[in-house]
Amino acid sequence: MRKLKWDSGFWGFEMFHLDVNNDSSIKLPNDSNFIIQSLCEISDNTSINMLEREGFSFKESKITLHKIKFDEIKTNNLDFRKLTVKDFEPFKDIFFELFGRNSRFDIFSEEKVNEFYYTWVINSVVGKMDDACIGYFNGNKLVGFVTYRIRESEIMIGLLGVLPEFQGQGISQFLLNYIEDIAVHNNLKVLSVSTQGTNIHALNAYIKNGYRIHSIKHWYYYIKGEIK
Repeated sequence: MRKLKWDSGFWGFEMFHLDVNNDSSIKLPNDSNFIIQSLCEISDNTSINMLEREGFSFKESKITLHKIKFDEIKTNNLDFRKLTVKDFEPFKDIFFELFGRNSRFDIFSEEKVNEFYYTWVINSVVGKMDDACIGYFNGNKLVGFVTYRIRESEIMIGLLGVLPEFQGQGISQFLLNYIEDIAVHNNLKVLSVSTQGTNIHALNAYIKNGYRIHSIKHWYYYIKGEIK
């Protein structure tokens, strides 16, 4: 079991990750307040039974989808550009609305969850979390964005968001098309994205765009202490 140093510092709560594939036994920390998270395959009944026996509770599902057949899609690149930290300054307070309602981090306050996703985007802008953050513009107005990272022959979507006033207008489709263009021009073989099992809207959108479920895993948490 390993301590998650960044997570512990950010959330203000001692946080650990238990790898069910390598940790055959569980030794609880001595801290008075802590969270242990663990992720296991939906079919791994042995690990699931072990976690539940030790007092872990199911939190959320992680569903990963892949797309392996795609063609070059003509997008108007004038509508897209890499975003800067300054681009997001007017939108600091919308991240809980965009991502927090279907998040395994909803055990924390809305303000802290909003800060988490805002931090994710800002770190991606400067290449610390994902490789880049691309914005889609209507004129000079930012209406949506997507973060991504490339690893070997795979491009992985991190966060895809459409500003509230522009939702329902097909903006996410433009962002997905842009990611496919990157895949084609870089000869990548797989597009992948992960989302929470409760995010039915996102799952349906990805499946509609040719993504197929690659894996389903469950998050389990052991929580000791009071989360503020």
